[in-house]
Amino acid sequence: MSASLAGAGILQAVEYLLLIRATDLWKKKLEQVISFVWRFKVAVKVAVVISLFFNTLFAVTLSSIVRVQTTRILRRRIGELRSGQALEFGS
Repeated sequence: MSASLAGAGILQAVEYLLLIRATDLWKKKLEQVISFVWRFKVAVKVAVVISLFFNTLFAVTLSSIVRVQTTRILRRRIGELRSGQALEFGS
């Protein structure tokens, strides 16, 4: 009877050690997953900020170009109107 109790005790100890090892491995994997998710989240935020910066830069540049071109067209048309030339925009 004592041999079977010793065997059961050894079996329980091995089972406990395997459970602890599995929990430890799971914890390490979970930490790696959380670390990856956190780094990915930071990378996405950085990409969004960079994208917003370049989109804003493009919008400001395009707005400036359009404003300059519109000013030139309007000044030319106003000059044509003052001098009595054609009133059509297609000419």
